[in-house]
Amino acid sequence: MLTCLLSILAKAQTTTFRVDMSIQVAIGRYDPNNDRLLVRGPFNGWSGTDLTPVAENNSVYEAEIGIFDADGAQFDYKFFYFTFSRYGKCNIHPWVLLH
Repeated sequence: MLTCLLSILAKAQTTTFRVDMSIQVAIGRYDPNNDRLLVRGPFNGWSGTDLTPVAENNSVYEAEIGIFDADGAQFDYKFFYFTFSRYGKCNIHPWVLLH
């Protein structure tokens, strides 16, 4: 039984994280030319994975991440963006918590 459980957990399931930043761009909170957008969660040790614009719509960003977890598992994650000032200061903005 333990062998069966380990084989289930050993398979990565690709999960796509997608966020539409058009409103954040329109109100001036997110600058796609200067800011960096990430998704953080237990699947990447909360360290962050970069999201990139999708080809069909440059306001929508996504990242495909292999998650090693049992089918149907739920987990928390956050989208973050970093704003870099002209003085080299980095401001971190947690944006959304979903699960």
